[in-house]
Amino acid sequence: MTEQASFDTWTIIFLLAAVHGFVIAGLLFFHKRGNIHANNILALIMLLFAVSMVYYVLYWTGYAYVYTWTNNWIDPIPFLYGPLLYYYLVTLNEHKQEFKLKWHLLPFVLHCLFKIPFIIRELFNKPQWLRDYFFQPLMPYLNTINLAFIIGQCVSIGVYAVITYQLVRSNKKAITTFAIPEEITTYKWLRNTWIFFVIFSIGTISYWVLVFAGWLKIEYDYAISVIMTAFIYLVGYYGFRQPSLFSDRIVMQETDVQAHITATPIFTLTTSESTYKKYKNSSLKAETALALKKRLLERMQTEKWYCDNTLKIQDIAVKLEVSTHHLSQVINELCGQTWSDFITEFRIEAAKQLLANPDYGDKILAIAFDCGFNNKATFNAAFKKMTGMSPSSYRKQASTKATG
Repeated sequence: MTEQASFDTWTIIFLLAAVHGFVIAGLLFFHKRGNIHANNILALIMLLFAVSMVYYVLYWTGYAYVYTWTNNWIDPIPFLYGPLLYYYLVTLNEHKQEFKLKWHLLPFVLHCLFKIPFIIRELFNKPQWLRDYFFQPLMPYLNTINLAFIIGQCVSIGVYAVITYQLVRSNKKAITTFAIPEEITTYKWLRNTWIFFVIFSIGTISYWVLVFAGWLKIEYDYAISVIMTAFIYLVGYYGFRQPSLFSDRIVMQETDVQAHITATPIFTLTTSESTYKKYKNSSLKAETALALKKRLLERMQTEKWYCDNTLKIQDIAVKLEVSTHHLSQVINELCGQTWSDFITEFRIEAAKQLLANPDYGDKILAIAFDCGFNNKATFNAAFKKMTGMSPSSYRKQASTKATG
């Protein structure tokens, strides 16, 4: 071990950040809750950052010159950052668009194949056959090939920064004044992750520009690791502050969803299996939709919002603090009704209870108004359509049963 191989304050900080990255990656890999697939992708990104950070520390401290076998391993990794980050955001946001990850990994694979002889050279003390059949024939082209890979990495990072922005922008369009809190949390995490990646992209590209311009200083080299360190601690911070992003958000399986849907709801509002399959393509998460449906039915029953004859779906959205679009989806596809049929059924059910109550002697028109109808004709038509008889016949039948 040479005298130059030593740590300073910065390299110790970066090494600790790398250790922190390994720990978070392990937690994400083995803590099987939340969006497991997305967490595994994020864990892989964290692992790559941590491994890269370890090598940077070895390089800055001089240990990479002592243990030369550590060189060349991380060179292809920058080709992974863009595809994996984009894949992570797509998976986290549960987009249904196709994303063929294997094709996006092709540059990484090609770079790995190119680097294998370099790794073999360091591991096996420069074997002669490798010198004869690889290094000597390619010697005039090595610098050009290395430059092409570096430019390719910079282009890759820049391109994925742009397409990741498009994904974040499309997610933002779904955020309205009454968006569900989970949607807002997810969007903020998507946005913050994209901002980090943009900063990382600018830092990486700037680094190579400075290298080729001959202006590189150790401080600029450290800047890339500072960005990686910031991301590692950003994930740790959000993991504790917003656990729904990583662990506490339990994704319901289809069997659980179907069991919940087919359970006896308030006023027997149901949905078919084919309708739910259509709903699964929505950006609204299944468990969030089910929770919204439950909250909607309970509050409609307890607070009797249907009694307001001017009630609109927008009014309910404001009361529940959700978007009108998502509320409409829940009513249409989880309750299996249009807004008009949904609110009419509540009103008819309330009218049936009043008509069947012998202590409630108000006229039928008064009952219609009390239950949210604007006129007797509309009430009579809706009541007959739903029950098969007129309100007066229903009251008479109920009275006969009570006295019989």
